[in-house]
Amino acid sequence: MELVKTGAAASRSSSHEQLRDAVSLILAMMPVVRTIKARAGSCQVQGVSITPRHMQVLMQILLGGEVTVSELAEQLRMSLASISLVVSQLAAIGLLERHEDPLDHRRTVVHAGPEYGWFVTEVLIDRFQPLINALDTLAPEERDNLERLAHLLSSHLVAALDGMTLDG
Repeated sequence: MELVKTGAAASRSSSHEQLRDAVSLILAMMPVVRTIKARAGSCQVQGVSITPRHMQVLMQILLGGEVTVSELAEQLRMSLASISLVVSQLAAIGLLERHEDPLDHRRTVVHAGPEYGWFVTEVLIDRFQPLINALDTLAPEERDNLERLAHLLSSHLVAALDGMTLDG
């Protein structure tokens, strides 16, 4: 009986340490998250309000290149209806272009529009200058390690959330 209690106590202790580590990591990342969220706030382009959700789609396409609407929904863990609406809004002002996939006419492919270069240089870089400045203080190997670990953590989180739909 004593072994069971010791095992349960050890398990609780281990769980407590894991929780403490997770909370510590979250607290360490909060300034980064707050900066990204605050800087990705709404702005106006050609009289249209660009919201954080629009920014998220634009950044994903900037990083990933041409993508189908359904792939974009999966990558951002948003509903197909939400992504379709955002893509339509961005296409209406020229930031994105969409066309039918020649191999599968049911699919829509999305890529950066001709105004996209201006948007990136004038808006995204300006908005993320504090993050750019902070990253510039890191040594190249520190930046590489940070990026590698962020991708690793992200892939583990995505795997853990697989099957769940996050539409936020």
